[in-house]
Amino acid sequence: MMSHDYLRFCLTGQRACEITNISESNLFNMEKGCYDIELAKMLGIEEAFAKLPKVVGATEVCGYVTKEAAELTGLYEGTPVVGGLFDVVSVAICAGLQDDTALNVSMGT
Repeated sequence: MMSHDYLRFCLTGQRACEITNISESNLFNMEKGCYDIELAKMLGIEEAFAKLPKVVGATEVCGYVTKEAAELTGLYEGTPVVGGLFDVVSVAICAGLQDDTALNVSMGT
């Protein structure tokens, strides 16, 4: 799980990985759109493959803020929590890119 997946888990108690983020994990086959056991074997971690959390979409409701998380955070219990979005993808959306006629450059670590 990526860091924001862990935060979502802490809020909801539900394990999941968001697709735009997990796609950079070296376990996700972009052509197939799913985890790939062959990639796990190449990395020597095929025993972990069955334990990988489900892959969810950025706008998919993945769970709801639990009572415990609400008490710790001040959020309302039962608030829906969505998958989230990989930062580079969200930058392109926020920049208003809608097709391949424009270019956006994002730099970071």
